[in-house]
Amino acid sequence: MKLLNGVHVHRDSTLSSHVPILKGLMQLWPPNVVLEFGSGLFSTRLFLEMSDHVITVETMHREWYEHVRDSLSPREGCYWNPAIVDLHDQLAHADARLSLFQGKADIIFVDGDDRVFCCLWAFSHAPVVVLHDAQKKAFQDIKTPNGYSKYVFRNFPVWYPEHDADGLEDRPWTTVWVDRLPPSFSMVKTLYETEATLY
Repeated sequence: MKLLNGVHVHRDSTLSSHVPILKGLMQLWPPNVVLEFGSGLFSTRLFLEMSDHVITVETMHREWYEHVRDSLSPREGCYWNPAIVDLHDQLAHADARLSLFQGKADIIFVDGDDRVFCCLWAFSHAPVVVLHDAQKKAFQDIKTPNGYSKYVFRNFPVWYPEHDADGLEDRPWTTVWVDRLPPSFSMVKTLYETEATLY
């Protein structure tokens, strides 16, 4: 564990390389509402611990959705709204859920299907957008909107033994877009001893 600018950062397993970055972002900007496209045992658990409202939109296998839903529970005071929807309905469902919060989330985490479209939609619905497994070629050309800064975290001390058809590299990337930049964002840049690249 490291202590960076007063924030405790844990080295997590190889399957949760994005967790230290999410922790750092939520410590910089404690969220009221988090929207995630795609659920996970690491990320969803963290959101349930560190935010007040979590909206989970799952489009993949029902078995996985039910496994995550049944394995996790929100902390006291946190409201969790998980749902599995058809792929073509996920943005409409997210819009409907966010309408309860004036159409905005504090953080949107993209880790499901149609990630390019989800990211493009997310830019108009949150000041912080996080894309998991951003090393895939299809995700690297997402245009950064005016007013946002883009950070790519890719120097993780983990190794994945297999490659996929999209050119997955040995080390996972996490890309963060923010439209706010306090001085302490340098803390997030040093998580996991990464060298974040600013675009």
